[in-house]
Amino acid sequence: MTSSDNATLVRVLVADRHRTVGEALALGLRRAGLAAEPATGSEEARRIAASRVDVALLDVGLLAEDLPAGLRDWVGRADVPVVLLGDDEQVGQDDPSLLCAAVRAGVRGWVPRSCPLPELLVVLDGVRRGDTWIPPRLLTAVLRELSRARGELDEGARLAAALTPRELEVLGFLCAGLTRCAIAEQLFVSPRTVRTHVQNILAKLDVHSSLAAVALARRAGLAP
Repeated sequence: MTSSDNATLVRVLVADRHRTVGEALALGLRRAGLAAEPATGSEEARRIAASRVDVALLDVGLLAEDLPAGLRDWVGRADVPVVLLGDDEQVGQDDPSLLCAAVRAGVRGWVPRSCPLPELLVVLDGVRRGDTWIPPRLLTAVLRELSRARGELDEGARLAAALTPRELEVLGFLCAGLTRCAIAEQLFVSPRTVRTHVQNILAKLDVHSSLAAVALARRAGLAP
Protein backbone atom coordinates (compact mmCIF):
# COMPACT_ATOMS: atom_id res chain seq x y z
CA MET A 1 0.00 0.00 0.00
CA THR A 2 1.39 3.42 -0.93
CA SER A 3 1.59 6.50 1.27
CA SER A 4 -1.28 7.99 -0.70
CA ASP A 5 -3.40 4.92 0.00
CA ASN A 6 -2.64 5.22 3.71
CA ALA A 7 -3.68 8.85 3.65
CA THR A 8 -7.12 8.26 2.11
CA LEU A 9 -8.76 7.90 5.52
CA VAL A 10 -7.56 11.30 6.71
CA ARG A 11 -10.22 14.00 7.04
CA VAL A 12 -8.47 17.35 6.64
CA LEU A 13 -9.45 20.92 7.38
CA VAL A 14 -7.65 23.36 5.06
CA ALA A 15 -7.73 26.75 6.77
CA ASP A 16 -6.21 29.48 4.62
CA ARG A 17 -6.68 33.25 4.73
CA HIS A 18 -6.95 33.23 0.92
CA ARG A 19 -10.17 31.48 -0.07
CA THR A 20 -9.05 30.56 -3.58
CA VAL A 21 -5.78 29.12 -2.29
CA GLY A 22 -7.53 27.07 0.38
CA GLU A 23 -10.14 25.79 -2.03
CA ALA A 24 -7.48 24.82 -4.59
CA LEU A 25 -5.45 22.94 -1.98
CA ALA A 26 -8.56 21.21 -0.64
CA LEU A 27 -9.47 20.19 -4.20
CA GLY A 28 -6.01 18.72 -4.72
CA LEU A 29 -6.31 16.72 -1.50
CA ARG A 30 -9.77 15.46 -2.45
CA ARG A 31 -8.46 14.33 -5.82
CA ALA A 32 -5.80 12.38 -3.90
CA GLY A 33 -8.56 10.58 -1.99
CA LEU A 34 -8.83 12.64 1.20
CA ALA A 35 -11.93 14.24 2.66
CA ALA A 36 -10.73 17.86 2.66
CA GLU A 37 -12.85 20.86 3.62
CA PRO A 38 -11.70 24.49 3.18
CA ALA A 39 -12.25 27.39 5.57
CA THR A 40 -11.07 31.00 5.53
CA GLY A 41 -11.88 32.52 8.93
CA SER A 42 -10.28 31.36 12.16
CA GLU A 43 -13.62 30.89 13.94
CA GLU A 44 -15.08 28.98 10.99
CA ALA A 45 -11.99 26.77 10.98
CA ARG A 46 -12.35 26.04 14.71
CA ARG A 47 -15.98 25.02 14.30
CA ILE A 48 -15.13 22.60 11.50
CA ALA A 49 -12.04 21.25 13.26
CA ALA A 50 -13.91 20.56 16.48
CA SER A 51 -16.54 18.44 14.78
CA ARG A 52 -15.37 16.30 11.92
CA VAL A 53 -11.68 16.34 10.97
CA ASP A 54 -8.58 14.32 11.84
CA VAL A 55 -5.96 16.95 11.00
CA ALA A 56 -6.06 20.74 10.58
CA LEU A 57 -3.79 22.28 7.94
CA LEU A 58 -3.59 25.84 9.24
CA ASP A 59 -2.25 28.90 7.43
CA VAL A 60 0.17 30.80 9.71
CA GLY A 61 -1.40 34.02 8.44
CA LEU A 62 -4.69 33.20 10.20
CA LEU A 63 -3.01 33.50 13.58
CA ALA A 64 -2.37 36.63 15.59
CA GLU A 65 0.97 38.44 15.38
CA ASP A 66 1.92 36.72 18.64
CA LEU A 67 2.29 33.29 17.05
CA PRO A 68 2.84 31.21 20.23
CA ALA A 69 -0.17 32.77 21.98
CA GLY A 70 -2.32 32.38 18.88
CA LEU A 71 -1.30 28.75 18.53
CA ARG A 72 -1.95 27.92 22.18
CA ASP A 73 -5.40 29.45 21.86
CA TRP A 74 -6.13 27.60 18.61
CA VAL A 75 -4.79 24.23 19.73
CA GLY A 76 -6.51 24.55 23.10
CA ARG A 77 -9.92 25.34 21.61
CA ALA A 78 -9.81 22.94 18.66
CA ASP A 79 -8.82 19.51 19.91
CA VAL A 80 -7.25 18.29 16.67
CA PRO A 81 -3.63 17.85 15.49
CA VAL A 82 -2.38 20.97 13.72
CA VAL A 83 0.02 21.19 10.78
CA LEU A 84 1.11 24.75 10.01
CA LEU A 85 1.24 25.93 6.42
CA GLY A 86 3.84 28.68 6.09
CA ASP A 87 5.45 30.73 3.37
CA ASP A 88 8.64 29.21 2.02
CA GLU A 89 10.85 31.86 3.62
CA GLN A 90 9.27 31.15 7.03
CA VAL A 91 9.72 27.39 6.86
CA GLY A 92 13.17 27.65 5.34
CA GLN A 93 14.61 30.21 7.74
CA ASP A 94 17.77 29.33 9.61
CA ASP A 95 16.41 30.59 12.94
CA PRO A 96 14.47 27.69 14.50
CA SER A 97 12.93 29.77 17.31
CA LEU A 98 9.58 30.26 15.55
CA LEU A 99 9.24 26.56 14.82
CA CYS A 100 10.29 25.69 18.39
CA ALA A 101 7.60 28.02 19.72
CA ALA A 102 5.08 26.29 17.47
CA VAL A 103 6.12 22.83 18.68
CA ARG A 104 5.91 23.92 22.32
CA ALA A 105 2.42 25.29 21.63
CA GLY A 106 1.31 21.85 20.43
CA VAL A 107 1.79 22.02 16.66
CA ARG A 108 2.54 18.63 15.11
CA GLY A 109 3.95 19.67 11.75
CA TRP A 110 5.15 22.58 9.62
CA VAL A 111 5.20 22.57 5.83
CA PRO A 112 5.92 25.21 3.17
CA ARG A 113 3.35 26.18 0.57
CA SER A 114 5.65 24.74 -2.07
CA CYS A 115 5.47 21.28 -0.45
CA PRO A 116 4.74 18.68 -3.18
CA LEU A 117 1.38 16.96 -2.80
CA PRO A 118 2.84 13.44 -2.31
CA GLU A 119 5.01 14.73 0.54
CA LEU A 120 2.08 16.62 2.08
CA LEU A 121 0.02 13.41 2.03
CA VAL A 122 2.76 11.61 3.96
CA VAL A 123 2.96 14.44 6.51
CA LEU A 124 -0.80 14.56 7.08
CA ASP A 125 -1.09 10.80 7.42
CA GLY A 126 1.86 10.67 9.82
CA VAL A 127 0.46 13.46 12.00
CA ARG A 128 -2.90 11.70 12.12
CA ARG A 129 -1.06 8.62 13.40
CA GLY A 130 0.71 10.60 16.11
CA ASP A 131 3.97 11.61 14.41
CA THR A 132 5.54 15.06 14.35
CA TRP A 133 7.03 16.45 11.14
CA ILE A 134 9.80 19.06 11.16
CA PRO A 135 11.55 20.29 7.99
CA PRO A 136 14.70 18.13 7.71
CA ARG A 137 17.07 21.08 7.28
CA LEU A 138 15.89 22.53 10.60
CA LEU A 139 15.58 19.31 12.57
CA THR A 140 19.00 19.42 14.26
CA ALA A 141 18.66 23.09 15.21
CA VAL A 142 15.13 22.58 16.54
CA LEU A 143 16.12 19.59 18.66
CA ARG A 144 19.08 21.54 20.05
CA GLU A 145 16.86 24.51 20.92
CA LEU A 146 14.20 22.33 22.54
CA SER A 147 16.87 20.51 24.54
CA ARG A 148 18.31 23.82 25.73
CA ALA A 149 14.86 25.04 26.75
CA ARG A 150 14.21 21.78 28.60
CA GLY A 151 17.50 22.24 30.45
CA GLU A 152 16.40 25.70 31.55
CA LEU A 153 13.09 24.31 32.77
CA ASP A 154 14.90 21.59 34.72
CA GLU A 155 17.16 24.23 36.24
CA GLY A 156 14.13 26.30 37.15
CA ALA A 157 12.53 23.32 38.88
CA ARG A 158 15.74 22.65 40.80
CA LEU A 159 15.98 26.26 41.97
CA ALA A 160 12.31 26.37 42.90
CA ALA A 161 12.69 23.21 44.98
CA ALA A 162 15.65 24.73 46.82
CA LEU A 163 13.73 27.81 47.97
CA THR A 164 10.84 28.15 50.37
CA PRO A 165 7.58 29.69 49.13
CA ARG A 166 8.43 32.93 50.94
CA GLU A 167 11.92 33.00 49.42
CA LEU A 168 10.44 32.48 45.96
CA GLU A 169 8.10 35.37 46.64
CA VAL A 170 11.00 37.60 47.68
CA LEU A 171 12.98 36.52 44.61
CA GLY A 172 10.02 37.43 42.43
CA PHE A 173 9.93 40.91 43.93
CA LEU A 174 13.67 41.27 43.35
CA CYS A 175 13.16 40.30 39.71
CA ALA A 176 10.45 42.94 39.47
CA GLY A 177 12.97 45.57 40.59
CA LEU A 178 11.67 46.24 44.10
CA THR A 179 14.03 47.39 46.83
CA ARG A 180 14.25 45.55 50.13
CA CYS A 181 12.21 48.25 51.84
CA ALA A 182 9.54 48.04 49.16
CA ILE A 183 9.46 44.26 49.50
CA ALA A 184 9.07 44.63 53.26
CA GLU A 185 6.04 46.86 52.69
CA GLN A 186 4.52 44.36 50.26
CA LEU A 187 4.97 41.46 52.69
CA PHE A 188 4.17 43.43 55.86
CA VAL A 189 7.48 42.44 57.44
CA SER A 190 10.55 44.34 58.55
CA PRO A 191 13.44 45.17 56.19
CA ARG A 192 15.65 43.04 58.43
CA THR A 193 13.42 40.02 57.74
CA VAL A 194 13.66 40.68 54.01
CA ARG A 195 17.43 40.92 54.31
CA THR A 196 17.48 37.50 55.98
CA HIS A 197 15.38 36.05 53.17
CA VAL A 198 17.71 37.55 50.57
CA GLN A 199 20.77 36.16 52.32
CA ASN A 200 19.17 32.71 52.37
CA ILE A 201 18.34 33.01 48.67
CA LEU A 202 21.91 33.95 47.77
CA ALA A 203 23.30 31.06 49.79
CA LYS A 204 20.93 28.49 48.29
CA LEU A 205 21.51 29.71 44.73
CA ASP A 206 25.26 29.94 45.33
CA VAL A 207 25.53 33.52 44.09
CA HIS A 208 27.01 36.60 45.72
CA SER A 209 24.56 39.39 44.89
CA SER A 210 20.88 40.07 44.36
CA LEU A 211 21.65 41.02 40.76
CA ALA A 212 23.22 37.60 40.15
CA ALA A 213 20.22 35.89 41.77
CA VAL A 214 17.85 37.80 39.49
CA ALA A 215 19.89 36.90 36.41
CA LEU A 216 19.90 33.23 37.40
CA ALA A 217 16.15 33.23 38.07
CA ARG A 218 15.42 34.77 34.68
CA ARG A 219 17.74 32.38 32.87
CA ALA A 220 16.02 29.44 34.56
CA GLY A 221 12.55 30.71 33.68
CA LEU A 222 11.49 31.59 37.21
CA ALA A 223 10.88 35.21 36.26
CA PRO A 224 10.16 37.15 33.05
